[in-house]
Amino acid sequence: MTAYRGNLPPLPRRPHARQDLARRALLRTASLAALIPTGAALTACSGRNHDPLASSGQNGPDNTAQGTTSDGGAAGAPLDAAAPITVGLTYIPNVQFCAFYQGVEQKLFGDLDLRLRHHGEQEGLFEALRLGREQIVYASADEAAVAGGVTSVATCYQTYPGEVMIAGSAAGLGDLAGRSLGIPGRFGSSYYAALLALHTAGLTEQDVNLVEIGYTAVSALATGAVDAILGFVNNELVQLESQQVDVTSVPIAPEQTLVGPSLVTLPEHADDPVIATIVDCMAEAERRVIADPDAALEATARQVPALADPVQMDNARNVLEATMPLWKDAGGEVSLATDDQAAQRMTTFLREVGILDAASADEHTDDDHADGEALQKASDSGEG
Repeated sequence: MTAYRGNLPPLPRRPHARQDLARRALLRTASLAALIPTGAALTACSGRNHDPLASSGQNGPDNTAQGTTSDGGAAGAPLDAAAPITVGLTYIPNVQFCAFYQGVEQKLFGDLDLRLRHHGEQEGLFEALRLGREQIVYASADEAAVAGGVTSVATCYQTYPGEVMIAGSAAGLGDLAGRSLGIPGRFGSSYYAALLALHTAGLTEQDVNLVEIGYTAVSALATGAVDAILGFVNNELVQLESQQVDVTSVPIAPEQTLVGPSLVTLPEHADDPVIATIVDCMAEAERRVIADPDAALEATARQVPALADPVQMDNARNVLEATMPLWKDAGGEVSLATDDQAAQRMTTFLREVGILDAASADEHTDDDHADGEALQKASDSGEG
């Protein structure tokens, strides 16, 4: 598959990695199969205190779609605000989900009986949603568009996190010509972002050596195995800076063309009052994180035992610091607003490069690929 040539203006580049950051270990966590309960009935967002999430216990090790139940409503049925509502998250708990962790602890989702469920490692990203075992999923909108049959109702990252990170100095994306660009594989958000970067630079896959490196981007770039990687500013770039790797990070397009982490549900639930409540309260949860990042880190630590290690906690803090700006709109306010024009640009681009056509012809698209590749990267061992 070939990225199409374009005539877009050159993009500004980010400065090299800061050299004053100490080397930090990667955030590695064991998978927690958590269904995390809270209250019971639909209300506005609330800040009432209650027993912390950790004291409520965990619901056992089986977190596969087949092993999880939810009474929020079968796929296609109206959601029951008095029943448990399950939010699907990718399979390794990490600080990128801290707004959910803290929001549940502080009961910011009002009287909804909201449960957080980390997916099983072999589970398709939207499998449980389609089975009615989840009612909403935190997932990248580009992966949702490719999967089909689901819809994004809120954009959690107002800025797309994927950028091209080139070893050493670089003037822009045009410097990729004749060089190697590492991607996990030809699937998921990293691949779509790589194709967009080539499109922006006026290059094709014939001009650049796309190397499938799995989830080893940081080490691959740091050791010179590849000349550049497609990484995320709140993951790989944080890790590279912590290791004092000299790198230039370049945005993949001059305007938002791919849409990142979002709240995704079935089309028939898009206008449901329960979903609207979750969206509104998620914005409040993000504001609370920004107001008190330490409280958010403490809530995350109760889900990620590895954060008892000060080095790992330091790394999580850096990831959170890089993540919070992505939640804000151009005016500097937390926003979950969807950008219809960006969504249209994304759909058009994915069709132009054949991704959407290929997905519609492959009924196994969702199940064959990594679960939430764009969201999982910050806590995967060896890669962001």
